[in-house]
Amino acid sequence: MQGQYLQIVYISRQTHRISEPDLLDIQKKIVNRSVSKDISGVLLHRSGIFLHFIEGPYKATVELLVDLATDPNHRDMRLVIVHSTPKRHARFWSMGVIDMNHSSDNDAFSSLIKTASELCPSGSSDSEVESFLDRLITYFAGHIESLRDDQAA
Repeated sequence: MQGQYLQIVYISRQTHRISEPDLLDIQKKIVNRSVSKDISGVLLHRSGIFLHFIEGPYKATVELLVDLATDPNHRDMRLVIVHSTPKRHARFWSMGVIDMNHSSDNDAFSSLIKTASELCPSGSSDSEVESFLDRLITYFAGHIESLRDDQAA
């Protein structure tokens, strides 16, 4: 193993209508399965599409991925990044979840999905993976700040 952590990004489709309370339930389930195993990540949802990034120790991250593959909330899971690394990207939260259906930022989410779709799990360079994950985390962090600003107003 080259790196200390395993990073995985996948895209999937919802199997049924997902409401905001459903997303909160999904977040709680993922956090319960991951926080004690030192796994963190980001889940974005918009118009029936999930973009999910998880990272953590190898064995625990693979076990979570296997568990997520059988989750009835989504289907057509497609791995776009499987990457070994010595550093974490989502180290500031356990599992962040954002419902992008209420965001006016359609272009940025679509761009993330397009870029992720073009990545290859076994053939993307380290710099391509790092660049995409930096964009994803920056995008997510920006939405967290936006939500905080909205709640404070």
